[in-house]
Amino acid sequence: MNKFNKKITDLFLILTLVFALGVEGWKSADKILLGGRVNLRSSSSFGSSVRNILGTLQPGTEAKIVAYDNSKKYGVGIKVEVTSGAHKGKTGWVYFHKNRAKRTFVLQDHKGQQVPVENNFSDFFRKAIDYRKIVEKAKGVRTKSKTPIALDQNPVTKEWYWKRINSGDYPIDTDNYDGGPYVPIFVSESQDDGSVKRKRVWVQRDVNELLNAVTAVQTSIRPRLRPRQNNGCEDHTQRDPTEVVVTDTNSRIPQNDSNYNGEFLNGCEILKRRPNTHDDMDQLNLCLVNVKNAIKAKARELRQSDSTLDERVSTFKAMYSALNPLEQRFAALVLTAHGEAGILSHFGGQEMMSIMKVIDNRVAKAKTHRSGAVNELDIVLEPSQFSPYNSNNNGWKNSLNAPQSHRWTKRSLAAFVDYQTADMKPMPQVDNITFFHANFSNPRWSRGSNEQVFTVNGHIPDGGQLRYGNTRKHIQHKFFTDQEIARTNGSQGYRLRSTPFRP
Repeated sequence: MNKFNKKITDLFLILTLVFALGVEGWKSADKILLGGRVNLRSSSSFGSSVRNILGTLQPGTEAKIVAYDNSKKYGVGIKVEVTSGAHKGKTGWVYFHKNRAKRTFVLQDHKGQQVPVENNFSDFFRKAIDYRKIVEKAKGVRTKSKTPIALDQNPVTKEWYWKRINSGDYPIDTDNYDGGPYVPIFVSESQDDGSVKRKRVWVQRDVNELLNAVTAVQTSIRPRLRPRQNNGCEDHTQRDPTEVVVTDTNSRIPQNDSNYNGEFLNGCEILKRRPNTHDDMDQLNLCLVNVKNAIKAKARELRQSDSTLDERVSTFKAMYSALNPLEQRFAALVLTAHGEAGILSHFGGQEMMSIMKVIDNRVAKAKTHRSGAVNELDIVLEPSQFSPYNSNNNGWKNSLNAPQSHRWTKRSLAAFVDYQTADMKPMPQVDNITFFHANFSNPRWSRGSNEQVFTVNGHIPDGGQLRYGNTRKHIQHKFFTDQEIARTNGSQGYRLRSTPFRP
């Protein structure tokens, strides 16, 4: 057995030990991503009277996990090394609550995928601590005497390189791998004279990918020694955050942007997961924070460069230029549901999901009679269509500035998740609903039209009883199909007539 085979055999035995100890979920212990503000402390003492605050980390900050303190009663202390933001490079302690509502950050694995810890909070961190002890003893961290040329460690980039390694395009330099945290590989590089030169570079070790690569190399290791992948260090049965999963043919998930591979705001990579689930709520909350901040920052920039723009117009223009296509859809659905149906959401999310369905139906309708790009922002920002965006209405500002702790914000995010797999009946009538108004109004365009009654997950959308002064009124939206409005108005139904804020 040669040197490389022996080391890989040892690696298999180490991993087998890890699996035998039941140390699952360790991949979750790589880093944290902040969705709110949190104090960074010099010690694992979190009392309000303890003067050990090093600084305050802001939303969007990332930090690498270094250690844990699970002696706390209502959570766990996590020692981190800050990797972004104003406090980059600092090391300190942050508190991770058992109570999900009190958390200000999420745990992520090395690929940036959120890690749920709800099932058994204490056991999760016990296993994470045990795993770290095992790895520190087993990995024998050694680096080359010469500084390696390390490849970009962005998770997406690293994953791409490992795919090339596993395919054989970039072979591992087995003679120079010493079992340390960096794996030497050979890459081919074209020269100015047209020749191709092979260069050795180092990529950060990924245990599972290294195991995959070994199976493609002739070694004396028997396949039976390879540990089961779904019981330990990386669960390949879990969905990748960018995986598109369609659970049924009635999912409310447009597929047109599912292959988008551009840049995302922090937390918004989760939008590529289809459908989202309530396990994604922390990540979606972080995404919404950064979407709002990006819109407001871009709007300020636009006003500075063009003094003729007011806050409303600059904000609507910024929604396009500051966000990618998936983020634009997310903002359009969540902010509009907040503005149109926030006050009606205490009775359930059916009203919010119904508004989202109207938006999607209008997008589909517009694409049948319009050339060029059409998306959800075009629909909601069309003049005099969705009231929160009207020139005499500040609903858009209220939605944009609402705190993440506000009940309407929480409900709009929950509705965004539930909408993706909502059961809406009857079909095909629901797919043709393009108009709505509140039952306390009687717009001219709806007179003589028959309301379309439908259910969302078995319930008719209903805002319930709302208090007005000393009285209570029953409030809900009335919805109408495109064909019904066309019949009573002698028109062709809904038409997207202008997109004044699109670049």
